[in-house]
Amino acid sequence: MGKHSSGKITSNDKSKVKLMIMALIIIVCIIAFVIFKIYLEKKPEDSINSFFVAIKESDVDLANKYADYKQLIDSLDEMILKNVENSSEINVEKELFRNIEWNIENVEFEDNKAIAVVEVKNKNFKNIITKWMKELLNYKSSGDTITNDFALKKLKEVIIKENETKTVIKKVILNRKDGDWIIEINEDLRDLVYPGVDSVISVLESN
Repeated sequence: MGKHSSGKITSNDKSKVKLMIMALIIIVCIIAFVIFKIYLEKKPEDSINSFFVAIKESDVDLANKYADYKQLIDSLDEMILKNVENSSEINVEKELFRNIEWNIENVEFEDNKAIAVVEVKNKNFKNIITKWMKELLNYKSSGDTITNDFALKKLKEVIIKENETKTVIKKVILNRKDGDWIIEINEDLRDLVYPGVDSVISVLESN
Protein backbone atom coordinates (compact mmCIF):
# COMPACT_ATOMS: atom_id res chain seq x y z
CA MET A 1 0.00 0.00 0.00
CA GLY A 2 1.15 3.49 -0.74
CA LYS A 3 1.95 6.05 1.90
CA HIS A 4 -0.72 8.66 2.62
CA SER A 5 -0.41 12.06 4.31
CA SER A 6 -1.40 12.05 7.92
CA GLY A 7 -3.15 15.44 7.50
CA LYS A 8 -1.03 17.00 10.25
CA ILE A 9 0.58 20.43 9.78
CA THR A 10 4.26 20.19 10.49
CA SER A 11 6.33 22.84 12.26
CA ASN A 12 8.01 23.51 8.91
CA ASP A 13 4.63 24.34 7.37
CA LYS A 14 3.82 26.63 10.29
CA SER A 15 7.09 28.50 9.79
CA LYS A 16 6.32 29.01 6.11
CA VAL A 17 2.87 30.40 6.93
CA LYS A 18 4.37 32.76 9.52
CA LEU A 19 6.95 33.98 7.01
CA MET A 20 4.24 34.57 4.41
CA ILE A 21 2.13 36.52 6.92
CA MET A 22 5.15 38.59 8.00
CA ALA A 23 6.06 39.31 4.36
CA LEU A 24 2.48 40.34 3.65
CA ILE A 25 2.44 42.65 6.68
CA ILE A 26 5.73 44.25 5.57
CA ILE A 27 4.41 44.82 2.03
CA VAL A 28 1.19 46.36 3.38
CA CYS A 29 3.22 48.63 5.71
CA ILE A 30 5.46 49.77 2.83
CA ILE A 31 2.47 50.54 0.62
CA ALA A 32 0.76 52.40 3.47
CA PHE A 33 3.95 54.40 4.15
CA VAL A 34 4.30 55.39 0.48
CA ILE A 35 0.64 56.44 0.26
CA PHE A 36 0.96 58.37 3.54
CA LYS A 37 4.10 60.13 2.33
CA ILE A 38 2.50 61.07 -1.00
CA TYR A 39 -0.57 62.35 0.83
CA LEU A 40 1.49 64.51 3.22
CA GLU A 41 4.05 65.71 0.68
CA LYS A 42 3.60 69.37 -0.18
CA LYS A 43 2.80 70.13 -3.78
CA PRO A 44 3.52 73.27 -5.84
CA GLU A 45 -0.25 73.77 -6.17
CA ASP A 46 -0.53 73.98 -2.37
CA SER A 47 2.06 76.76 -2.21
CA ILE A 48 0.44 78.71 -5.05
CA ASN A 49 -3.05 78.46 -3.57
CA SER A 50 -1.85 79.37 -0.07
CA PHE A 51 0.13 82.32 -1.42
CA PHE A 52 -2.79 83.75 -3.38
CA VAL A 53 -5.13 83.31 -0.41
CA ALA A 54 -2.57 85.15 1.73
CA ILE A 55 -2.20 88.16 -0.58
CA LYS A 56 -5.97 88.30 -1.13
CA GLU A 57 -6.48 88.50 2.64
CA SER A 58 -3.41 90.74 3.21
CA ASP A 59 -1.81 88.12 5.44
CA VAL A 60 1.82 89.19 5.07
CA ASP A 61 3.24 86.54 7.42
CA LEU A 62 1.56 83.71 5.53
CA ALA A 63 2.53 85.18 2.14
CA ASN A 64 6.17 85.33 3.22
CA LYS A 65 6.18 81.57 3.79
CA TYR A 66 5.76 81.04 0.06
CA ALA A 67 7.38 84.09 -1.55
CA ASP A 68 9.16 87.37 -0.85
CA TYR A 69 6.15 89.64 -0.24
CA LYS A 70 8.37 92.71 0.09
CA GLN A 71 9.89 92.12 -3.32
CA LEU A 72 6.47 91.56 -4.90
CA ILE A 73 5.04 94.81 -3.53
CA ASP A 74 8.29 96.60 -4.29
CA SER A 75 7.91 95.63 -7.96
CA LEU A 76 4.92 97.98 -8.15
CA ASP A 77 5.97 100.85 -5.95
CA GLU A 78 8.27 101.23 -2.95
CA MET A 79 5.89 103.69 -1.28
CA ILE A 80 3.32 100.91 -0.89
CA LEU A 81 5.86 98.73 0.88
CA LYS A 82 6.72 101.58 3.22
CA ASN A 83 3.02 101.93 3.88
CA VAL A 84 2.87 98.25 4.85
CA GLU A 85 5.89 98.44 7.16
CA ASN A 86 4.66 101.59 8.93
CA SER A 87 1.16 100.14 9.41
CA SER A 88 -0.32 103.35 8.06
CA GLU A 89 -4.08 103.84 8.04
CA ILE A 90 -3.99 104.16 4.25
CA ASN A 91 -3.66 100.39 3.74
CA VAL A 92 -3.20 100.47 -0.03
CA GLU A 93 -1.88 96.91 -0.07
CA LYS A 94 -5.27 95.60 1.08
CA GLU A 95 -6.85 96.93 -2.10
CA LEU A 96 -4.24 95.54 -4.50
CA PHE A 97 -5.42 91.93 -4.38
CA ARG A 98 -8.84 92.15 -2.74
CA ASN A 99 -10.60 90.99 -5.93
CA ILE A 100 -7.95 88.64 -7.26
CA GLU A 101 -9.02 85.27 -8.69
CA TRP A 102 -6.76 82.50 -9.92
CA ASN A 103 -6.74 79.09 -11.52
CA ILE A 104 -3.80 76.68 -11.88
CA GLU A 105 -3.81 75.32 -15.43
CA ASN A 106 -0.83 72.97 -15.40
CA VAL A 107 2.32 72.03 -13.45
CA GLU A 108 5.54 70.54 -14.83
CA PHE A 109 8.72 69.54 -13.00
CA GLU A 110 12.40 70.06 -13.74
CA ASP A 111 14.66 68.59 -11.04
CA ASN A 112 13.96 70.68 -7.89
CA LYS A 113 11.98 73.24 -9.84
CA ALA A 114 8.30 73.36 -10.74
CA ILE A 115 6.78 75.48 -13.51
CA ALA A 116 3.07 76.19 -13.13
CA VAL A 117 0.83 77.84 -15.70
CA VAL A 118 -1.54 80.10 -13.78
CA GLU A 119 -4.46 82.20 -14.93
CA VAL A 120 -5.21 85.30 -12.86
CA LYS A 121 -8.04 87.80 -12.98
CA ASN A 122 -7.60 91.10 -11.17
CA LYS A 123 -8.32 94.78 -11.64
CA ASN A 124 -6.70 96.30 -14.72
CA PHE A 125 -3.50 97.90 -13.45
CA LYS A 126 -2.84 99.63 -16.75
CA ASN A 127 -5.91 101.77 -16.05
CA ILE A 128 -5.06 102.14 -12.37
CA ILE A 129 -1.48 103.35 -12.86
CA THR A 130 -2.43 105.61 -15.80
CA LYS A 131 -5.28 107.29 -13.90
CA TRP A 132 -3.17 107.58 -10.75
CA MET A 133 -0.29 109.28 -12.57
CA LYS A 134 -2.68 111.70 -14.29
CA GLU A 135 -4.18 112.72 -10.95
CA LEU A 136 -0.74 113.28 -9.44
CA LEU A 137 0.41 115.32 -12.46
CA ASN A 138 -2.73 117.47 -12.34
CA TYR A 139 -2.23 118.07 -8.64
CA LYS A 140 1.44 118.90 -9.12
CA SER A 141 0.69 121.30 -11.99
CA SER A 142 -1.45 123.36 -9.62
CA GLY A 143 1.67 124.07 -7.57
CA ASP A 144 0.92 121.73 -4.66
CA THR A 145 3.50 119.41 -3.14
CA ILE A 146 2.87 115.69 -3.48
CA THR A 147 3.69 113.75 -0.32
CA ASN A 148 3.92 109.98 -0.09
CA ASP A 149 0.75 109.84 2.00
CA PHE A 150 -1.15 111.93 -0.53
CA ALA A 151 0.06 109.77 -3.42
CA LEU A 152 -0.91 106.58 -1.61
CA LYS A 153 -4.36 107.92 -0.73
CA LYS A 154 -4.93 108.78 -4.38
CA LEU A 155 -3.74 105.36 -5.47
CA LYS A 156 -6.12 103.69 -3.02
CA GLU A 157 -9.00 105.79 -4.34
CA VAL A 158 -8.19 104.90 -7.95
CA ILE A 159 -7.94 101.17 -7.15
CA ILE A 160 -11.29 101.17 -5.35
CA LYS A 161 -13.02 103.04 -8.19
CA GLU A 162 -11.56 100.86 -10.96
CA ASN A 163 -14.18 98.40 -12.22
CA GLU A 164 -12.43 96.99 -15.30
CA THR A 165 -10.69 93.67 -14.84
CA LYS A 166 -8.05 91.91 -16.89
CA THR A 167 -7.20 88.22 -17.15
CA VAL A 168 -3.68 87.05 -17.90
CA ILE A 169 -1.89 83.70 -18.05
CA LYS A 170 1.73 83.43 -16.98
CA LYS A 171 4.23 80.86 -15.80
CA VAL A 172 4.99 80.73 -12.08
CA ILE A 173 8.34 79.23 -11.10
CA LEU A 174 8.69 77.45 -7.77
CA ASN A 175 11.92 76.19 -6.23
CA ARG A 176 12.15 73.29 -3.80
CA LYS A 177 13.61 74.41 -0.47
CA ASP A 178 13.67 72.36 2.74
CA GLY A 179 10.64 70.36 1.64
CA ASP A 180 8.61 73.42 0.66
CA TRP A 181 7.85 74.96 -2.72
CA ILE A 182 8.89 78.64 -2.76
CA ILE A 183 7.56 80.97 -5.45
CA GLU A 184 10.15 82.92 -7.41
CA ILE A 185 9.53 86.66 -7.72
CA ASN A 186 10.14 87.73 -11.32
CA GLU A 187 8.56 89.85 -14.05
CA ASP A 188 6.09 87.14 -14.99
CA LEU A 189 4.74 86.97 -11.45
CA ARG A 190 4.57 90.77 -11.27
CA ASP A 191 2.65 90.92 -14.54
CA LEU A 192 0.41 88.11 -13.31
CA VAL A 193 -0.76 89.70 -10.04
CA TYR A 194 -0.86 93.24 -11.52
CA PRO A 195 -2.51 92.58 -14.90
CA GLY A 196 -1.69 95.26 -17.47
CA VAL A 197 1.15 96.85 -15.51
CA ASP A 198 3.74 95.54 -17.99
CA SER A 199 2.45 97.83 -20.76
CA VAL A 200 2.72 100.88 -18.49
CA ILE A 201 6.25 99.97 -17.41
CA SER A 202 7.30 99.46 -21.04
CA VAL A 203 6.14 103.00 -21.88
CA LEU A 204 7.91 104.49 -18.85
CA GLU A 205 11.17 102.68 -19.60
CA SER A 206 11.12 103.83 -23.24
CA ASN A 207 10.94 107.51 -22.21
